[in-house]
Amino acid sequence: PRTQQQFESNLLHRLTELDFARPVWVEGESRKVGPVSIPSELMRAMKSGAMVLLTASVPTRVRRIIAEYDGGDPDTLPQLEAALLSLKHLFGTGRTLELAARLRAGHMEEVVETLLLDYYDPRYAHAMRNYRYALTLSAEDPEACAAALRGFAEQEAGRLSLPAAHAG
Repeated sequence: PRTQQQFESNLLHRLTELDFARPVWVEGESRKVGPVSIPSELMRAMKSGAMVLLTASVPTRVRRIIAEYDGGDPDTLPQLEAALLSLKHLFGTGRTLELAARLRAGHMEEVVETLLLDYYDPRYAHAMRNYRYALTLSAEDPEACAAALRGFAEQEAGRLSLPAAHAG
């Protein structure tokens, strides 16, 4: 979205599509998502729920990120390069240009791994340093992870004396 108003309109539309009789899982995000901000009411709701930490190995994460962002669209590479070049202030010009060259040369795995280990993971760890997780799960096997999340939601619903269908 290009504007806060457009983001909030899209978000409201998506929220009205959810079935709140079932658990709702929300990815932990900072208040700022690119040029827009998550509304404060939603941030409060996100932080008041039980937090679950999902983990996966670096190779698994790299593979998933590439599958998500490199869908064969010819516009993807220039967009990724532009996003990468916007990190010059963090990595320095030389290192950023080197990563951009590796990206253009098709070394996507190497670039993604570098961004994870040197940029995303340290920022995430800092932002989440005071969080207390009710559960930590491996997401290496998505089906097993989903089953564990369903079990956790049922357990939480029981702990709160709510029917399982109303957990969330």
